[in-house]
Amino acid sequence: MQVGSLEISQFDSNEIQLRQGGKEWHIDVTHLLRVNDCYGNFTGDGSEQICTGPAKSPCPACPRMVGVIAWDQHRQKLYFVIGSGGWQARPWTVFNYNLVTRHVTRFSSTFATNIGQGEVSSSGQYLAYVQVFHCSPGMQGHCPSDAIEVMDLWNRRIAHPPYGLTPNDGVIRIQQLTWSSPSVVNYSGSVDPFNPEPQPDRPTKGSLDMRTLEFR
Repeated sequence: MQVGSLEISQFDSNEIQLRQGGKEWHIDVTHLLRVNDCYGNFTGDGSEQICTGPAKSPCPACPRMVGVIAWDQHRQKLYFVIGSGGWQARPWTVFNYNLVTRHVTRFSSTFATNIGQGEVSSSGQYLAYVQVFHCSPGMQGHCPSDAIEVMDLWNRRIAHPPYGLTPNDGVIRIQQLTWSSPSVVNYSGSVDPFNPEPQPDRPTKGSLDMRTLEFR
């Protein structure tokens, strides 16, 4: 997997391997999730925790799913997520790895079935990413749309933009995020109509201005 000048030669539940300019990096992710992150089937009540001990101590036995979401070439930082538990709305924790200092930084957690593409703003303050939610045949097409969440990396806060990114007659699938300015992220994708008969998807696009969002 190639992102800009960075080659991600491997990523799995134990390690992320990187190459760039003849150098290599190995990120051990086995100790990054904590006791209070890890559940066998996430319920939120603490009854299915896998590890015991202080809440912020490492939980290496935690089953993990790892995803690489963004590469900040200017600052040489790779953003990735680690998820655990559940299968419809599991907790994901956001991290970055600084190739210069070889240091991992932990940010906030979020909930989704999966975390898709992310993009870092030119200032390095914001990380926008796509939240993907569970959809099954039993939902008969009435599946949750993808959502965009934005993390303020400087202040460690998250904004949940309104879900009404598209008309309410279809499901949006977000395919691309791009920053047009330090505070405006553009999105584009397609809308899958709510219709049992096959119909072509239609394109959709829009933008989110960080100055209008409420970060918490």
